Amino acid sequence: MFGYSNGNAGYELANEHQLSEILANFSSDYIYDVIDNHINKRYEFAINAKPNMVNVFRSNFDNIRANYPMDVENTNAVELDVYKNIIDTICNKCNVSHIDESDDNIYLLASTIYDFLVCGFNSHMTNFLINLIVSEQNSIYSALELENLKKSKDSSTIYNKKVMDNSKLAVINANLPTVIQYISTLDIHMADILANCYQQPIVDLLTSNFSEDVNIFTDFMKTIISNQYLFPEYVTELRLRIQNIRGEYK
Repeated sequence: MFGYSNGNAGYELANEHQLSEILANFSSDYIYDVIDNHINKRYEFAINAKPNMVNVFRSNFDNIRANYPMDVENTNAVELDVYKNIIDTICNKCNVSHIDESDDNIYLLASTIYDFLVCGFNSHMTNFLINLIVSEQNSIYSALELENLKKSKDSSTIYNKKVMDNSKLAVINANLPTVIQYISTLDIHMADILANCYQQPIVDLLTSNFSEDVNIFTDFMKTIISNQYLFPEYVTELRLRIQNIRGEYK
């Protein structure tokens, strides 16, 4: 059936059966329950780095092709379906649309959109917020009239001014919940965030293949601000990292 001689028919059938069982696992509800679970937890800070399941599956399929070379075509077809299903799941759960549904670059697309919106989501958004606060510190400082709070005797303000070189960032950091509320009103789009995460060829790949159904930044900010557990975690994470910013941003 797969190019073996009749003398190897039993071996061939056994391997075909094993391959069928292995490939069937990639169509199981369990696989997509795992993906759903990771999406539902994408706002959380994990102790250990979250795996990119697309890359995990790619490694598994490479092993299958190596161990069962008799039907690479079928393995490739199942792999393609897995990546498409993962993209569809992410689109449905994360409010984005897949513009170009061709099979070109399907693995790279699945892997990168999974990194951006699932396993690396809170890390990417936190990094973006920090870079935004640093780069726009003057306008934030002015818009919120933080100069009036510069001489505040509030313990947070005093502490941040002691441990930080940059006096503006120190005051911003001391008033971070208010700053985050202000930032949440800014007009920021997916391309802005992607430019902070990836090299330009990947940014172009994602923006030409995916579009926002709901503004990712606005939805993210609304979610963390409205959650009594997430908001303190993000404020603490941002505050600690901003405190470590040194003289290059004076």
